[in-house]
Amino acid sequence: GGWAMYNVTLLDDGGTESGGSNTSAAHVLNVTAVHANQAPTFLLDCSADARYPALACSPACASGPGGCDVHVSVPEGCAGCPSVALEGCPAGLGYDFQGLAHTLSPSGDGNAFEAAQSLSFTVDLVASSVVHGTHSTLFHNATGLPALSAAGGGLTLCLAAGMVGNVTYRVTLTDDGGVGALGSDTSPALNLTIAVTPVNDAPSFTLDPAHSRLFYMPSSYHVVPAFAQGVRKGPAGADGRDLEAFQSVTFNVSSPSDPGFFTYSAISLYQGAND
Repeated sequence: GGWAMYNVTLLDDGGTESGGSNTSAAHVLNVTAVHANQAPTFLLDCSADARYPALACSPACASGPGGCDVHVSVPEGCAGCPSVALEGCPAGLGYDFQGLAHTLSPSGDGNAFEAAQSLSFTVDLVASSVVHGTHSTLFHNATGLPALSAAGGGLTLCLAAGMVGNVTYRVTLTDDGGVGALGSDTSPALNLTIAVTPVNDAPSFTLDPAHSRLFYMPSSYHVVPAFAQGVRKGPAGADGRDLEAFQSVTFNVSSPSDPGFFTYSAISLYQGAND
């Protein structure tokens, strides 16, 4: 920044003979140079946090003209991932992936005028594809949005139990330098896709307590209706539906005490009957 003063005159080519004048009266021009804020920049990748070996990520991606996409894949429930306490998040479902965003710069070129600026991330929903839910049910918090920290570059999110799907967000970095003098305070956007991939859950069922012990005459064939109940192929989603209803299941009946006790024994999946 700075300023300078100039005298501006206008000249013609008529000359100055016979007392003429070829120069106008002077006008004063004051010029002030104002610093125009430069857009901040940042990088995204997830190779920095060794605490989460289950996390998969595309190579580093710089915010710049044209942008690019970053894909983060997290297994359902993030088994083996150390959880953290997050406000409004049920215990054991909060995660903080450190170092996802890094190399943050208020100006991109290290301009000293902008070194003290404050930075913050904005995360906006672009698209989602979630099994039996929406982006807000995939991530269990008030806004349904993960958060990026400009301080440590950590991605914090609260995974909803049993939910899987893909959500794409638009990520930008903003400084507090303003947009005066044709400046820019917002970085080019990057797309961040978070995929929560399914992990198979064990099926479940109950046996009719009224038939927990059966007494029958030998050498006869018996059918017990509704012997097996509450058959589920996986956990229930937020709407109560079976999240793994697309799977096929079969009953296996065996007797560890006396394998030859029955000549034939089976449970029908469709009627829950014991034959």
